[in-house]
Amino acid sequence: MRRAIALLCVLLAPFLMGFDLFKTLAAEEAMREGKELFEAGEYEAAEAKFKEAALKLPKLADPFFWIGRTFEARGDANRAVKYYDAALERNPSHFDTLNAAASLATAGARWSEAHGYLRRMADLNPTDPVIFTNLGFVHLALKDYRAAETSFREAIRLGGGTGRTYDGLGLAFDGRGLLDEAAEALRTAVEVEPTRIEAYIHLGLVCEKRGLTDEAAGAYSKALRLSTTGPFAEVAKQRLDELDVIY
Repeated sequence: MRRAIALLCVLLAPFLMGFDLFKTLAAEEAMREGKELFEAGEYEAAEAKFKEAALKLPKLADPFFWIGRTFEARGDANRAVKYYDAALERNPSHFDTLNAAASLATAGARWSEAHGYLRRMADLNPTDPVIFTNLGFVHLALKDYRAAETSFREAIRLGGGTGRTYDGLGLAFDGRGLLDEAAEALRTAVEVEPTRIEAYIHLGLVCEKRGLTDEAAGAYSKALRLSTTGPFAEVAKQRLDELDVIY
């Protein structure tokens, strides 16, 4: 009996292998068509194609990631998260899914979730300064200022010394009460990125805390030269009014 079963398996092996290959090829074709539809903005049709691929190869993460993207593109964040989670169940290291999930969690101010995704991204790609900068801002939101400082410093060490990164580093120092270090980091932020209006506001606020009202007024004035509308411009106007400075 065992020999008969073994012989049957040998005889069926080529057929079964061919069947698996057919499913793989069909799934790849469905994925290709789905991506074309996605790029064309046909999100519902793309979803159907990606689900077709998921049915053929249910253990793969890619179809579930792309289904999530179709829902995100249609503004349905909850269903997008559901499919991103399904993709990560199949492949916890699926980088594109981690990135998409981190972005959604950040947009929804779900900071603990965002931290988890970004931490995994950093472990997978420890030389990407953007990941560490994003992680630093999540630490700021969680009020973990030491961890934020560490993340921003790592981003700078990796070559990511952007205005945004130095701005975040200044906020981390400010959160710890290290006002001299905060001011220095924020001065660097506006030097590296002179159009970063929020960095001028942050610099002005830190300078006010240090009693450097002239420098604070200068920072607010520079912010208003960049823009006279929007939330940061409104803060600049309020602070200049408080400092009795004409603008």
